[in-house]
Amino acid sequence: MPTASKVSQVIGALGLGLVTILYVALLLIPWIYTCGLSSGPVWISNPKTWTELPRGVEPINVDYMADYDKAIKTMNTITSIMAIPVVYAVVQRAASVGSQSKRNLWDNAALSWLSVILIINTLILPPIRTLVVSHETIKVPTAFLEQGIAALDATPPMLEMVSENGVVEKVKHGLINSQEFDRHPLLWHEGGLASDVVTPTLGGFRPANEPDVMDLFHQRLFVSSVPKLDTGYYRSHSLQMKSLPDCKPIVQFPSGCSGPRPFARVFESPNTLVTVCVPGASGRSPWTDTSQDRLEIKEDLFIRMVRNVLTGDVRNPSQIRHQKTYHCTATTTRGYFELPNYFNEGKVGPLLNTLPKLGPGVLEGHYLDVNPDRDVPLGSPDFIQNFTTDPFLALRPTDPLDIAPGPLMISAQALFGNQTWFHTLAQAFVNDTVPSNRSIPRLNALETLQVVCLENNMPLARFSAFPPAELVISDRRMSKECQSVLAPRSRQEDRITEQQAAVKLENMMNDFLAVFERGPNTTLWTAMVLANEAVLQAATQDKTLARKVFVDMGRPMSNKPVLTKGALVGVSLLVAFQVLGLVVLAAYLMIGSFEPAWFMKKFAGEEGLWDGKKGGMGEHDEEPLRDLSTLAASERR
Repeated sequence: MPTASKVSQVIGALGLGLVTILYVALLLIPWIYTCGLSSGPVWISNPKTWTELPRGVEPINVDYMADYDKAIKTMNTITSIMAIPVVYAVVQRAASVGSQSKRNLWDNAALSWLSVILIINTLILPPIRTLVVSHETIKVPTAFLEQGIAALDATPPMLEMVSENGVVEKVKHGLINSQEFDRHPLLWHEGGLASDVVTPTLGGFRPANEPDVMDLFHQRLFVSSVPKLDTGYYRSHSLQMKSLPDCKPIVQFPSGCSGPRPFARVFESPNTLVTVCVPGASGRSPWTDTSQDRLEIKEDLFIRMVRNVLTGDVRNPSQIRHQKTYHCTATTTRGYFELPNYFNEGKVGPLLNTLPKLGPGVLEGHYLDVNPDRDVPLGSPDFIQNFTTDPFLALRPTDPLDIAPGPLMISAQALFGNQTWFHTLAQAFVNDTVPSNRSIPRLNALETLQVVCLENNMPLARFSAFPPAELVISDRRMSKECQSVLAPRSRQEDRITEQQAAVKLENMMNDFLAVFERGPNTTLWTAMVLANEAVLQAATQDKTLARKVFVDMGRPMSNKPVLTKGALVGVSLLVAFQVLGLVVLAAYLMIGSFEPAWFMKKFAGEEGLWDGKKGGMGEHDEEPLRDLSTLAASERR
């Protein structure tokens, strides 16, 4: 029968073992959760990082982070309180068990050092863990149904469904009303950031003492139908169009305007002659390939400007005081770029040669536009319901020859085509040929001047001039020329004649030509930006056909643990040593408490002595301990 002391010894060992197990559990669980939550959610079966969750994080799980943090801090506090008593009790019990052997196993150096280091580790672990673990607030993907549509994007096939008349009217309206400092949210800057505060502008004409060369900033601007935004946790691409003109003076204007449907216009007055030619085909799309690959087209424009003729014979070369002829070549590139998002650090992606082909190792769940099998969110009903079409733009032209051409052709029609300011002024003069080969003014010059002044629709008239004394294309000059024709009826005697009205119309045209001659690249670049904006916007007017751009800006989640690699490795080693040391000592004392004979035989080397005493003592435990002490004392003597 076991004695009372033996039963008490066993109960004490079991109790200490259970407390040690509880301490180890409270030590490991919060640290494991801290390490897990620092990189991703721990509640899903296939753990991923916080940014690799296409399905998003449910709001309830975001709220759970506060509960996880509270539970971790509570368990860490409990372990800090339990650490010293538990470790001291285990070490003390192990020393007591070891002292029962003849050789006093507690004097073993390895076991002694283990106990000392374990106590030191117990003291330093809680403060180190507190110091190296910080917390931050991050944005995590939102729940699937909370993601929405932020914009509509054009596709290459839809560009062939845009009406030419609509976009020309849109560009014409933009040239009349735009100012150089207007913000254009559809203008993007290559390599820019979504967080850039300043939205690009059209800019203006360069100073008179500088050449008309597009600066590097404007050379890197392109147009997209998606306004400046960050798609957050979604990765999406958008179609872009970028046009750059290059105008150079030439000697000879071409004898003919080539192409199946070229654009050609002439303004001829006694002292001014303007001839415009854009070879090619209006009403036809220049994009013969509807693929998603990068494409490039080139367009040409020729313009001849004759001004300040001596005798009013604009056709007589000997009488011409000023003549300038330009050949402008415009290069337009179309392709896709990646919109700013959290994965590319909010940067505007470069123009891609083709859309990426996703492999199994890519986060294809985030690419909505290149993964047709991907489930898409329901979107934002408000965006679709509030979407309004542009009155100037229309899809699906009824006339097969009414398809939007290239941006340079559109720009030329908006500057010089029918129903433009240029066309209105040209109608004031008739090309009746007389023996002197002169153009004579029409009798409705005054009426034309009145229309021009009332409509006030000179292109780029609201752009500043550099300096105003040289480039007087502004509301001030328009007011000067229109002052007499807009006078009240009480001052009819001050009104001008037809001949005077014709002169004023010529002056207006010369002002416009002076600005164009001063900045042909600036003028055409401005017009082509507006043309690209109009085409891409027109391609998104049908919300059922346009590609939706989804955004997921994330949901703020606080109390996320932050661990460096060094902190992770260091604290993990301290925790592992703490657990391993306690396990070794606990096993040592448990074996010594339940199986003393086996324990002494294996660890103390007293097999023969224990066996010799065991037969005479029967079932009593205390006597062998006394005999061992007596024997040890006699041997020392």
